Amino acid sequence: MNGKPQARRRRPLQRGGGAVTILGPLGVDRVGEGMTRAAFGFAAARHADQYRDIDGAPFIVHPIEVGRLLHGDGQPDHVVAAGLLHDVLEKTATPALELELEFGTRIAQLVAAVSDDPSIKAYEERKRELRDRVERSGSETLAIYAADKIAKVRELGLLSTWEPAKERTKQSWVTTGRASRCSGALPGTPAWLCA
Repeated sequence: MNGKPQARRRRPLQRGGGAVTILGPLGVDRVGEGMTRAAFGFAAARHADQYRDIDGAPFIVHPIEVGRLLHGDGQPDHVVAAGLLHDVLEKTATPALELELEFGTRIAQLVAAVSDDPSIKAYEERKRELRDRVERSGSETLAIYAADKIAKVRELGLLSTWEPAKERTKQSWVTTGRASRCSGALPGTPAWLCA
């Protein structure tokens, strides 16, 4: 390997009974709840070594909260999946093409629509462009963007009650039971995270 992400071969589409099923690697069904599980696994792997500054929790707690909010709002599975993946383009080395090959154009477009444009250097300009793009992108994008903001506001509520982030570790966060608030967040959420 040369260190560069390797493009994966496109997955075959299988047609049957009027439905189109996208098969992922090893032929795993990636439609319906399976798509949410696959998105969770992908996001958890990509954010594996990341922790939130605000409380030292594993970063994946944030995408889970976004997905939980979307799921609770009755959003379709592809929107919940995009919510789980919403930070992978901004906060990991995942290229947009890999996301598209893994989850399809629809989900990749939703994730891209709620991601900052890295070519815009000025913070205020970058955020203004993002808000304008989200506003033009439709209700699914707006739902993901809103869920992300709600989750962020909830995280800010942690500031007054938790000690400074640099004094916390993943282990202390999990063992004190603070992870319990994500219990039952989404199908497939690992028990270690919600213990």
